[in-house]
Amino acid sequence: MGNAVAWSYFSLFGQNQVIKYILGDEAPSIISDPFWNEHEVETYTGSKVRRELFKAFRSSVKPTVQTLSQEMMDRLLSDHLARDWRDIVATIHIPTMIVMGGKSHYASPLLWNWLHNTIKSSRLEVIQEAGHGFYETHAVIFNSLALDFLKN
Repeated sequence: MGNAVAWSYFSLFGQNQVIKYILGDEAPSIISDPFWNEHEVETYTGSKVRRELFKAFRSSVKPTVQTLSQEMMDRLLSDHLARDWRDIVATIHIPTMIVMGGKSHYASPLLWNWLHNTIKSSRLEVIQEAGHGFYETHAVIFNSLALDFLKN
């Protein structure tokens, strides 16, 4: 959900204080709009599977007593699931590296290309053998990409 935090920051404060941004394996919308066609669903959610609102918010029973940290994470996740960040993504003008996992649940060239075409100053990197957690499973590759991007 790190991108949702960045996108929220961009919507609240702009990007003037941000030098570069690494967008890691995320779609601007997790929930499918019921009016989207199949192409739009895959482009904006990164999946051919239509994720409807009631399915996305369904979760296992939550503990009756939560720590403040757990409660805040629940709020962040609920907010993230309810948002469509395409309008904010379209405003990104800072140098951006988009890193996607080729085997992620966001593994859609339609999504990758939409992000890359929408963010004008972007560079697209797909780690083909990686899933959503590429920064951990493919740390050497990700760290090399990140350091190269941040240095130049």
